[in-house]
Amino acid sequence: MSHLYLDILESILKDIRFCTVFRFLNYIFLLVVIIIFIVSYKGLVQPEIFIGEFSRISTGSGIEIEKYKKSTLTADKAEQYYQKLKKIIDEKKPYLKSDLTMPALAKTVSISVHHLSQLINEKCNLNYFDFINGYRVEEAKKMLSDPGYQNLNIAAVGFNSGFNSLSSFNSAFKKYTGMTPSQFRLIQSK
Repeated sequence: MSHLYLDILESILKDIRFCTVFRFLNYIFLLVVIIIFIVSYKGLVQPEIFIGEFSRISTGSGIEIEKYKKSTLTADKAEQYYQKLKKIIDEKKPYLKSDLTMPALAKTVSISVHHLSQLINEKCNLNYFDFINGYRVEEAKKMLSDPGYQNLNIAAVGFNSGFNSLSSFNSAFKKYTGMTPSQFRLIQSK
């Protein structure tokens, strides 16, 4: 008889342990749900918490969050730097260097990398790579249109325009012109 009581007692203890573990897991699940709810609520109420430094993003409610709200670059300084940037781009053509980086260009213009990025974003509505590649594509278009460069193959034109690979040249060229460099050259030669 005592053996029977021990079996019943052991069975009851196993049930209690199972219930304790099960309750513990329920509490963990409830805690995770509460955290997800809080993060989601904060995201809806204060979207700038999660947006970070992206450019203007519409929250759907007509409110736009600006990337450079706390920037120290004034409108007057931005215009001065932009004119200086255009002059350097037009005269020195730094985009022809395939290893041109944003820090190197910022140093040439004598401004910080952050201000250069802001300048290109706000004045040209482009990121740094699209800004530089736009000039490179224009240079390539000049070469492809010039009979003096007809002896150069497409890859050489790309490399001479500042691109460091044929695939990046073809991609950028097609993005800006809607056609490949070969198609462009063919049309220009007619």
